Amino acid sequence: MPEWGIDSVRFSVFTDPNFVVPPTLWRDCVGDEPETSTYQRANATKVEVGPFAEGRLTLQVQPMRVDWVHEPLVSLGQQGVSVLGPFPDAADPLLDLSRRWASSNSFPGTPRIALGLVVSSSTTDRASGYRELANLIEGVPTNPEASDFMYQVNIPRTAHVDIAGLKVNRLSKWGVALIRQFVVAGTAAPTTQVVAPDIHCLRLELDINTNPDFEGLLPRRRVTAIIDDLFDGAKEICEGRINVR
Repeated sequence: MPEWGIDSVRFSVFTDPNFVVPPTLWRDCVGDEPETSTYQRANATKVEVGPFAEGRLTLQVQPMRVDWVHEPLVSLGQQGVSVLGPFPDAADPLLDLSRRWASSNSFPGTPRIALGLVVSSSTTDRASGYRELANLIEGVPTNPEASDFMYQVNIPRTAHVDIAGLKVNRLSKWGVALIRQFVVAGTAAPTTQVVAPDIHCLRLELDINTNPDFEGLLPRRRVTAIIDDLFDGAKEICEGRINVR
């Protein structure tokens, strides 16, 4: 398997329509205040952003959903792919925050939670990336001119937590990404200038979530165990412990 680096981690909680997020949720979970806080009245969405574990944390609250997203800081002209660190250890800060929140009184009753990760592994070019992908998934094109290939599959399984009817979806999306940094200068006749060499990487997007047709609320005392189960679902894919062909 490739040596994956983590581009981003997301923890999502789906709530009932009447749940009101405490205004102090960021401080309660992070320990200080966010750098910015905005509210969009049109779609009733609140977004708070601030530093977190040498990266950037975003809390987005919208009707019936709360998302925490941990991403790396990116500097213009930076060489290489911007990642939080190697998989799986770089996911620990957000996982720890998620477990603390799930164990607190401010955590909502929820019928469904999800863990999303984007991981990547550097490769030489698109053709080399496709050859590497062919060792992991089916249907990778062999034509050297091929591009824009994407492979997506869900392989659900029964949850390892003993809750009747609970299943875990393991959705994965595979491809080869091109990263290009450039700046746009001018207004009347804008020009673009590339500020760093092009980078190619294997890219794997994961959405590991509890099944949406689960009846009732997830038992509050088992949510932390479910979070661990979701992360194990991500490791099963990234470490090649299941066949995604």
